[in-house]
Amino acid sequence: MKSLLKIVFAFFLAISIVVLFTLQLMQGSQINTIKTELGNLSTTVAGLTGQDPNITLIPTNGPLEPTTNPDGSMKVKLFYKNYGADPEVINCAADTFVLRTIPKTTMPLTDTLQLLLSTTLTDAEKNFGLDSPFEDSVYSNRFENFKLKTVTVNNGIANLTFEDPDYFSSGGSCRIGIMTSMFELTAKQFGSVDKVTFSPFDVFQP
Repeated sequence: MKSLLKIVFAFFLAISIVVLFTLQLMQGSQINTIKTELGNLSTTVAGLTGQDPNITLIPTNGPLEPTTNPDGSMKVKLFYKNYGADPEVINCAADTFVLRTIPKTTMPLTDTLQLLLSTTLTDAEKNFGLDSPFEDSVYSNRFENFKLKTVTVNNGIANLTFEDPDYFSSGGSCRIGIMTSMFELTAKQFGSVDKVTFSPFDVFQP
C-alpha cells in the first residue's frame, strides 16, 4: 500500500513539475511577445517624431526655450491645434508644436512669428492631426492680404500689429481662439515675452 502511495505521489509530483514548466514557457513566450510589440510601438513613435526632423509633437507643458545651433541658426517651436487628439474641438487652443529652424538673425521673435504665418505643415504632421488656419482654402483669398507688420516687446509684453483688410482674422470664437493661441504660445517660448497683445483693436474678433 505504501509503495502504491509513493507511486501516486511521484506521478502527481511529476505532473506538477511538467505543468509548472509549461506555464513558465508560456509566460516567457508572452513576455517576449509583449517586448516585441513594445519595440514595434517604439519604432512607430520614432518614425513619427524622430526620423522626420521637422516633426516633434509635444504638449505645451514641454520645454519652451528655443535652441541655438553652432552656426547661429535657431531651432524654434511653432504651435498648432492637434485635431487628432481633440476631434470634438473641446479645447480651442494650440496644444502641440513642431520644430523649424530659422537662420541667424537679430530679430528671432519677429522671424519666428513670420515663419508661423508662412510654414506649410508636412504630410506627417497633417496625418498626426495638426492643421493650420493659414492653409485653409476656405479663407485663402482673405489670407493673401493678412500681414504681421510689427512686433514690439516692452516689459515682457509683446504687441503684434497686423494688417487685415479682408478680415481674415474674423470668424467663430473657437477659430479665433486657436489662432491667438498659436501666436501667444509661439511668442512665449522666448524668455523676454510673458504676455502677448494684438493690434489694431478689431483684429482677432468674432
